[in-house]
Amino acid sequence: MFSGIFSQQAIDFAFDKPVTLIDGNELLSPVHYMQTEPKAAMTTQVVCPKCGNELVERQAKRGPHTGNIFLGCSNFPRCRYIEH
Repeated sequence: MFSGIFSQQAIDFAFDKPVTLIDGNELLSPVHYMQTEPKAAMTTQVVCPKCGNELVERQAKRGPHTGNIFLGCSNFPRCRYIEH
């Protein structure tokens, strides 16, 4: 059982080591962030050349382009057109 507060022994142990003590709230904050509603896509008034729907700004969530902004068809997943 733990209280969320580190013991002095744990603090002393981590002091001169490349260790970061993370409490329960800090550990769970990325989980809560990932569970929030996705941001509304920014519209661009650019037309998809493949299907004619509008392209919207999106952010890559995984892979080698994680975090990068790109334009993707608002008709995804039916249309997978993208522009980098």
